[in-house]
Amino acid sequence: MSTLENAAAVLTLFVQPGTDALPESLSFSDMARRFPLPKSTLSRLLIAMESQGLLARDPHNRHYRVGHLLRSLSPPAPQSGPATLAERAAQALHQLSARYRCTGYLCMLHRDKVRIVDRFQSSAAAPAVYAVGSHLPAMNTAVGRALLACFSEREVIARLMPRQGRLGGFNQPGIVRLLQRLSLVRGQGWDFNRNETRSGYSALATALADSERSEQIGLCLSFVNAGDKGAFPTDKLAGLQFATRMIAQRIYQ
Repeated sequence: MSTLENAAAVLTLFVQPGTDALPESLSFSDMARRFPLPKSTLSRLLIAMESQGLLARDPHNRHYRVGHLLRSLSPPAPQSGPATLAERAAQALHQLSARYRCTGYLCMLHRDKVRIVDRFQSSAAAPAVYAVGSHLPAMNTAVGRALLACFSEREVIARLMPRQGRLGGFNQPGIVRLLQRLSLVRGQGWDFNRNETRSGYSALATALADSERSEQIGLCLSFVNAGDKGAFPTDKLAGLQFATRMIAQRIYQ
């Protein structure tokens, strides 16, 4: 069988006979038992399908599910309730990554780290820097600071420096600089970095919170620098801000 035929056969594993529903996820062991390929060959195939958006992996249990590319082409399934914040953000990031030929990351806070929940890769973009499931220091990333800016100063200190927060030691220079930066982020509603976590890459980020569902998400666009002092990406910022405002209007209306 060709690679394309093998990929199509893998996707049929997610089809449940007699129903339009797709299983939430399948483990590698489940797929290996049902698919007649050597495990090493199947593993390479699944990695390739994930890189193209045909499959995605749950960051918690590493199970495979249908990727964002296929989900975006499928008719929306009936929902028992309104779309979650993450679902709306995923749709927006998929569109933005294609429009601006960059990589979109859907992120959430995990203590003092940012966890990448999903990734949206344009075929014309440079290779993605970080994989789904990666954890990055929140205070050193644009999306981390956008998420932290949703909290008060005391909440930020308690999250990043719990022992010092309890003792009231708020004078550490790094925390002071961070709080000053977060004040700026709150005022403008976004953050930007160039060469901060990976040389040659820039990132723009916003964040949203849904208090009723206790849900908070960060939206990030990552792209190659146009030189160390390249022009600020006003087009990408405008697109990201517009998408964020549209999501906010649906959530908060």
